[in-house]
Amino acid sequence: MLMMYNYDHDSQKSELFSSYSCGNDVLTLDWSYAESGPNANLIVYGTTEGTLGVFNSMSNTLLHETSVEGVSSVVDVAFSPLMTSYCSTLAGNVTSLQFWDLATGKMLLEGTALSREVRVNCVHYIPNGAGLFCGCDDGHVRLFDIRSGKSVSDEKICEGELSGLKLAVNVPAAGTATLFTCSTDGVVREFDYRNLSKISLISVMLANPSQRRRCTSTRCARL
Repeated sequence: MLMMYNYDHDSQKSELFSSYSCGNDVLTLDWSYAESGPNANLIVYGTTEGTLGVFNSMSNTLLHETSVEGVSSVVDVAFSPLMTSYCSTLAGNVTSLQFWDLATGKMLLEGTALSREVRVNCVHYIPNGAGLFCGCDDGHVRLFDIRSGKSVSDEKICEGELSGLKLAVNVPAAGTATLFTCSTDGVVREFDYRNLSKISLISVMLANPSQRRRCTSTRCARL
């Protein structure tokens, strides 16, 4: 079930304004980048049964829905900043990284440069939409170039699995951004993202503040 709420900061209360029954448990979703126009208020979602869909929360209508064959679940989804497509990471006997046309729901590209033995747990597009970071179950962060269909950067950052990625663009410092990762070893890592081929570690943050320390190595399994 998808349920969308409006939150009032003054009263600190939430009010349901839209909902949709997907038939399966929703495991992941992403909200549209567009602030106006036909692509505003869109939600892409993935379920535990391998279903992908795009829903308009304002008109309360389903744009399209796809059941991906051979998929046990949809692990993560992300809209492209260009709002022409979206990406999914899938669990099952398929290539885990796939790209879909937003208008039609048809598959555009599979991430064939990523081995079937590597499971992508989380994704986040770079701001221009030309590529995206992939957090994988082997402790690697890979940067996938959508135009070439290849992985252009591959950094092992931990011994655990990557479970989350977020990219914060630094404004007004044009061309810079900070990449945050979380992993099953309980560590949140912060990286200085400079270009498509380089990731350098800034710091490591642990749950216990007394264990926090600066680190200059990209290999941060031993803290």
